[in-house]
Amino acid sequence: MKVKVLKIFVVILILLGGCSLFQKDSFDGVWHFEFSGDVADSFDVTVNPDLTFEFTRNVNSDMGEVSVIFSGKVNQEGNLDADIFVSGSKIGRMNGTINYETGEGKWYGSSYSGSWKAVKR
Repeated sequence: MKVKVLKIFVVILILLGGCSLFQKDSFDGVWHFEFSGDVADSFDVTVNPDLTFEFTRNVNSDMGEVSVIFSGKVNQEGNLDADIFVSGSKIGRMNGTINYETGEGKWYGSSYSGSWKAVKR
């Protein structure tokens, strides 16, 4: 009886281990980003199945609160690159690398700069 229960348990573990719901095996999905440097903020970003993303953050600057748009892509190797826009003009870049669970990189724009870290949810 114990052997039968053990075999069933092993089969269940193998099935669960092979199910993509329990693995982080792609770059798409929800990521939690933490920015540090001249602007400190944390927020969630969705990377789409085509590995593109776009998000808007309101940032306090010398000019008051400014709406900043980040628009980018992750390639198949995990390199993340994005352009940073304010009022339709490109003012900076965000780049770095991610794996299926974490990532890190740098960002810069106008006279502001810093780094970022990310964890896949």
